[in-house]
Amino acid sequence: MKKLFIDSDVCLDVLTDRQPFAQKSAQLFTLLHKKQITGLISALCLINVHYFLRKDVGDENARTAILRLKTLLTVHAVTDQIIDQALISNFNDFEDAVQHLTALKAGAEGIITRNLKDFKHSKLPVYTPEDFLKHFI
Repeated sequence: MKKLFIDSDVCLDVLTDRQPFAQKSAQLFTLLHKKQITGLISALCLINVHYFLRKDVGDENARTAILRLKTLLTVHAVTDQIIDQALISNFNDFEDAVQHLTALKAGAEGIITRNLKDFKHSKLPVYTPEDFLKHFI
């Protein structure tokens, strides 16, 4: 498995050093940096990450973090079609439906998130960073 959609919670774990999750998420980002896996992200994820980061570190630092993420992850658009499909999906959380459908459209082979329960209807395998690292690396 090489092409993975990275959810915003995993990015925020690394960028804000959220414990106890930061270490495993950072290991995942090391694999991205070494190009051992390909990371995908939605434009919506980057917006979410900026929103939460700017509260902690200010707008300028949040923007710098987004630029760093863009060097490691390929950003995919959230399209009108994705929104329409998410609105009628069986996902309880609209945002997670949008992320899932963006991952599918981007050709992801799996989704990395800490939010497993909201992805129970995923057509893709869903892993926490720890589970992914345990089983695939």
